[in-house]
Amino acid sequence: MKNNIVAVRNLLIEGMEGLLNPEENETFDVEKAKALADLGKVVVESAKAEVLYLKNADKAGLKVQGSGFIVAIEQPKIGDEK
Repeated sequence: MKNNIVAVRNLLIEGMEGLLNPEENETFDVEKAKALADLGKVVVESAKAEVLYLKNADKAGLKVQGSGFIVAIEQPKIGDEK
């Protein structure tokens, strides 16, 4: 396993997919629903942490690249003329 946020997110999402694709004759119970919600929370919190890191790095004048989990679409700033 790689030691990076992309690998962690991939494992979390694989876990979520496993919970959503139960084996034959297996029901989707409350425990699985809670596990799915907990995994989803971790994915969201990791994205929030990445956004906070990128914002603070930008404020500090650092040139950093995100993981690619959140796709940035460059939009013109208000007042920019083309």
